Amino acid sequence: MEYPDFAELIGQEIHSYSVLLLYTNDEWFTDVRPVFEATGREWRPRPLWGIGYVKPVNQHANFLHDGRARNVKEAIFWHGG
Repeated sequence: MEYPDFAELIGQEIHSYSVLLLYTNDEWFTDVRPVFEATGREWRPRPLWGIGYVKPVNQHANFLHDGRARNVKEAIFWHGG
C-alpha cells in the first residue's frame, strides 16, 4: 500500500530491532496484573525505538513491563544482568 502524502517513505526499509514474542517470567519477576490474554507472568517487551526520548516525552524513565526500573541500567539488573 502506498500513501501519497508520505512519498518519502515509499520503498524505505525499516529495521525495527524489536522482539515481538510473548515471554514468561520467573516467579520472582511476576506481577498480578493480567493484560488482555496475558497472565501476570507473561509480558511482551517494549520496542527500543526512540529510547533516548523516553524521559523528555513521558516525563519519566521507567522501564520493564511494570515500570519498576528507573533507568536502562536498572532494567538490565532486574532482568538478571
